[in-house]
Amino acid sequence: MESQDAPRTKIDLKEQYRRSQDIDRQLIAEARERAKRKDCKLLLLGAGDSGKTTILRQLVLLHGNGFSQEERLSFKTTLFDNIVSNLINLLQQTETDYKQKYQELANYMELAEEDRRLSPSLLQLIQEAWALPEVQQVFENPPRGVFVQDSVEFFLKDLERICDPAYLPSDQDIMYVRRPTQSISETFFNIDNKSYVFYDVAGQRDKRYRWAPYFENMVDGIVYVASAAAYCQNLEEDISVNRMLDQMALFETIAHNPCLEKSNMILFLNKVDLLPKRLKSYPVKIFLPSYNGPNEPKHVLVYLANEFQRILGSGRKLHVHITTGTDTKTMKKIIYSTMFLNSF
Repeated sequence: MESQDAPRTKIDLKEQYRRSQDIDRQLIAEARERAKRKDCKLLLLGAGDSGKTTILRQLVLLHGNGFSQEERLSFKTTLFDNIVSNLINLLQQTETDYKQKYQELANYMELAEEDRRLSPSLLQLIQEAWALPEVQQVFENPPRGVFVQDSVEFFLKDLERICDPAYLPSDQDIMYVRRPTQSISETFFNIDNKSYVFYDVAGQRDKRYRWAPYFENMVDGIVYVASAAAYCQNLEEDISVNRMLDQMALFETIAHNPCLEKSNMILFLNKVDLLPKRLKSYPVKIFLPSYNGPNEPKHVLVYLANEFQRILGSGRKLHVHITTGTDTKTMKKIIYSTMFLNSF
């Protein structure tokens, strides 16, 4: 009987390569077809967990058709997954034997998506676990390399509402749900009789190769989203890499791509609402040695904006906006400024 772990043959590898080439050609062809449209084309880019997809959701809410009941139900399942997976992650960093005491939490993540529901017993377990002092301590000061979703506290503090059988995620809830982009999406908007199309692509390191077809002089502007609060965090994919330095390196790659030299460059320094709390525990100088200013939000934001401008180069203007992607009221003003005060 042939082993299931037998090495792939040369034919298998050639076939895999051929399929990969076919997919790449299809992506390029589709991108060029989109380039023929007269819409204003904006590429929404950023590293994983920068909050760029939240920006797109704000556009859907403010200038699209909002979210249907079906979409809200889909977000509900993802929201529950966010709560349980992050809580398990926190418990794993404590001395609590969560597998014995909180086995139902672990079992939940193994269920099929359609079977995942927060039962009364599971709700009680979540409340008990979240109240543990050691869990709170890990949440406030996560160890190096431990990823905890920024927005999970928003949900954990409102479990009674979220676990009501009739619950549907509100617009605000949807802004806090983390659902990493896995593929390329395009979203159309008509704002004051002008058509826009936003392309949102995955920001995780292993997905960035998919951006290439969009870098052929087909976009009018790049909206790059960077988390200002990520200066003290490491990548979920590679805990040896600082997230802010990764964001800057990625921005440099984009900014100096020959195909994008004529594109408007817009920077959203996002998640600034998280910055004051982070600065109290983690001085910027420890993570970004070139920073010599006060450990205060306004000074740090000026430094970050200047660093991104330096990366772009003195010959090009970087349009910088300070953003909190989950705040619909302020994002409405910033989106207006971005769309109408920049020349697309």
